[in-house]
Amino acid sequence: MKKIFLIGVSLFALAQSYAQTAEADSKNIMDNIQDNGFDKSIESLEVSLRTYPNNFLLLKDKVILNYLKRNFNDAISIGKPLLDRPEADEQIYILVGGSYAAIADNKEASRVYKKGIAKFPKSALLYSNYGAALEADGDKKEAVSVYEKGIQADPNISGNYYSLSKLYAQNENPLWSVIYGEMFVNLESLSDRTREIKSLVYNQYKVLFAIKGNLDKYINTGKPFEKAVASTFAKYRSILSGGIATESLIALRGQFIVEWFQSELYKQYPFRLFDRERQLLKQGNFEAYNQWLFSSSNDAAYNAWAANNADDIKSFDNYHRNVVFKPSPTEYYAH
Repeated sequence: MKKIFLIGVSLFALAQSYAQTAEADSKNIMDNIQDNGFDKSIESLEVSLRTYPNNFLLLKDKVILNYLKRNFNDAISIGKPLLDRPEADEQIYILVGGSYAAIADNKEASRVYKKGIAKFPKSALLYSNYGAALEADGDKKEAVSVYEKGIQADPNISGNYYSLSKLYAQNENPLWSVIYGEMFVNLESLSDRTREIKSLVYNQYKVLFAIKGNLDKYINTGKPFEKAVASTFAKYRSILSGGIATESLIALRGQFIVEWFQSELYKQYPFRLFDRERQLLKQGNFEAYNQWLFSSSNDAAYNAWAANNADDIKSFDNYHRNVVFKPSPTEYYAH
């Protein structure tokens, strides 16, 4: 019995050593991609795979390198068998699905993402990629549903907000376009997509208030949260009677936040975005935040304002970089 036990311990130790050595090879190769290039890195992986055949981590590295090299068919042929292995993680589904999407096989990409979601139902990244594949295949209605599920699964992943803000702008839903757009730029503040969505938010505020009946449809037929938001905005829409511009939107949005928190609505419908705006208002950073939010609508006007308000910009920037925006999974409202 003692001999059997010792053999078992030895085999376990050997397996652990084997895994650690393969992991060390993987780390060394992937850490040096920039110096060695894709081809040499793949050659190094092949050498390691001769020593550690069928090692999941090394094979996944090979998928990554082929994906980055845009050898999508190779990434698929290597990666697809890995999807059925018990070690299959979220990343391998994204890589294989993304490889199918890159060669415009969106139906197969969707199948991979669905399979991944079945294993990782809380992966907002898989939902985001799945929605994009559906959208590329022309099924925008189902894409909206998938993106929304992604927000419910994990509200702190930016991609689902990005896609929904754009889709709702296309489908005459300006209220949710501006809400999701603003949430997106607070989660992803420094990318090319940020500028795109900031411009979209400004234009969707115009659609919400300048086109007759748009705000009222949420008041009359919207879900409870939508009604509450639209009704609060409606109390102060006269602020925009002289035209919709950054300054008038700042005044409107400031009154909205004051009203929201003076009423019981903030208790009935807690919402982290509005909490953040209230904090900015209290700290004196609200104007700078809104100038930043709407800056893409008029670069010259924003630059002129920023030149005269350098201290305000610095104060807001310090807050924005250091106070992380974290939407709550309990604050998802039907619409």
